[in-house]
Amino acid sequence: MTPAEVLLAAAETIDRDGLYQGGIRSYAVPHLRPVPGKTRAQVCKEAAVVAPVSVFGAIERVIWGAAQDYLTPHMDTLDYRLYVETTLYFAAWMRWNCGVMNVWRWNDAFSTSEAEVILALRKAAQAWAPPPF
Repeated sequence: MTPAEVLLAAAETIDRDGLYQGGIRSYAVPHLRPVPGKTRAQVCKEAAVVAPVSVFGAIERVIWGAAQDYLTPHMDTLDYRLYVETTLYFAAWMRWNCGVMNVWRWNDAFSTSEAEVILALRKAAQAWAPPPF
């Protein structure tokens, strides 16, 4: 996959699953709601796959199949390189094209709509080009 393909798929992920804003994790976790027959860990694991996600959670879900928990990063995989390349490119694209200096804050701002996030991901994907080296 290229960063452009990841960003397009991330836009589709947010369009399908919803945008998550204002949390410490990159996906919405059902807080303090017991689910009969399931542990909290099982509920969180399922939420990482289907719950609304932030921009970075959507990128994680595209690359690894689930938004990542701060306790289970995938830094030892080759896909981590794709994650870093994609997130750094998107952050730079947002800085140069939208004046956004902090993508996390932009994602979590009440004034940022789901449609705006999806459009930014798609535009950044369109503008991506492989590095000349």
